[in-house]
Amino acid sequence: MKRIKIADGINLNIIPSDKFKTNSLLINFTVPLCEKTAPLASLLPQVLRRGCEKYPTMTDFNRRLEYLYATGMVGYSGKCGENETITFSASFLRNEFIPDGTDLMSLVCDMMADFIFHPFLENGKFCEEYVESEKKNLIDRIEAEINNKGVYANKRMFDIMCEGEAFSVSPLGTKDSVAAITEDKLNNFYYGDFAKAPVEIFFVGVCDEDAFTVMIRDKFSPYARNAMPYTEASVRENVSKIKRTVEEMPVNQGKLSIGFRTGACTAKKNNEKFLVFNEIFGGSPTSKLFENVREKLSLCYYCSSRYVAPKGIMYIASGVKVGDEIAAEEEILRQLDAMKNGEFSENDITVAKLSLANSYTSCYDDANRLANWYLTRIITGAETTTIEKVIEKINEVTKEDIIAIAATVKPDTVYFLKGTNLDGDDRDSDEE
Repeated sequence: MKRIKIADGINLNIIPSDKFKTNSLLINFTVPLCEKTAPLASLLPQVLRRGCEKYPTMTDFNRRLEYLYATGMVGYSGKCGENETITFSASFLRNEFIPDGTDLMSLVCDMMADFIFHPFLENGKFCEEYVESEKKNLIDRIEAEINNKGVYANKRMFDIMCEGEAFSVSPLGTKDSVAAITEDKLNNFYYGDFAKAPVEIFFVGVCDEDAFTVMIRDKFSPYARNAMPYTEASVRENVSKIKRTVEEMPVNQGKLSIGFRTGACTAKKNNEKFLVFNEIFGGSPTSKLFENVREKLSLCYYCSSRYVAPKGIMYIASGVKVGDEIAAEEEILRQLDAMKNGEFSENDITVAKLSLANSYTSCYDDANRLANWYLTRIITGAETTTIEKVIEKINEVTKEDIIAIAATVKPDTVYFLKGTNLDGDDRDSDEE
């Protein structure tokens, strides 16, 4: 990846790739994750996508995209550590595949600038109709998360585990906070925090790098800004007391979610060691949790561990039959102790490394995923490196490294969503 400063607060990242007939352009803005702005950051890209000055309605907007050889253009938000990312993404044909010689790349860049920086306004404010419509859509998304009990249980666990930390904030906001958004509030966010957000432009595809850089500088340098710094996630390693919460809900399957503090995160040099540990412990279909907790003892319908590297947290997501939750927790922790005691083989390590290498290499098959991998490293302050070098570091991890990193893992929070529909089918439709 080649990184170039375009203007104050704006950087261009070029990732050459000839794997696709399309090029991808992603323009990312990053703001601190907090309760006040989270719903605004999530709503903004959806409202902007409804129309801009040149193309004020969705019909106009989509018609223009069809004219640009069916270019796809979307906006969305996400979470990276204790930052909220707002991303605008376009996928479009490479110029060499355009039969009439149209410089599609330039036209798409123009439309992206229109889309983001020249919104459709009414009396100097965002269109009330667009805001209210997208508020309803966002509330529907929040309700869908609540209705997915596996997702809900993990969110509640993080609420409890990270109380007082920005990481506990949902990037979507809450139903009440979304309902309270007005055109004035959205305007204030757009011309306030959003206008101060650092901008990372990613291009994945084929281009003349020098000419492309000149074009991007010409089109986007007018939007230079005095950018805010990225928020460094608070990474806690010590746990004074395990927090436990049980909540009841009229569902069939219980959801057990366990959060752990670790001694690793994206920006630390031991990150690759933790990746290998997690893959063996619960990150793959051949993991200790899958083979023992699920397959051998049948204590869970599903059971896996996931590593939130920007925050230095690992969590277990599992679906259990009500009444088996204590036995499941005990066996999960027993498997963790086994990792700390070195009860895994060299073959386990080899399989884990191959699985991770395949996963990382597959980033090259998805332009957005590839760009987001680099973006995470930029936001977290990790070393700007390549996927190949990360794989090299993974392959250098030893059994002793894994045992040492396992010793840093400490259970912090145990959350159990207890199903009360005991006469129903044990399996829920949201099984992961």
